[in-house]
Amino acid sequence: VVESAKASDGAPIVSEDYTVESGNGRSIAMQKMYQENYDTPNDYKSYLESHAVKYGLDKASIEQMEQPV
Repeated sequence: VVESAKASDGAPIVSEDYTVESGNGRSIAMQKMYQENYDTPNDYKSYLESHAVKYGLDKASIEQMEQPV
């Protein structure tokens, strides 16, 4: 689940200085999935790229990221 009204679900909430405000466990899980070559992080990156405008993100910046969280 990427979108959620609850802080306990969905994507981690990260401040402007990259501090994880909510979702430390989800952030750690994503990092482990990147390390262990799971497909889920690639699916997440593709989702971010295709929804960049909706979230106010720059698609080109996401494409450049190796491991977006």
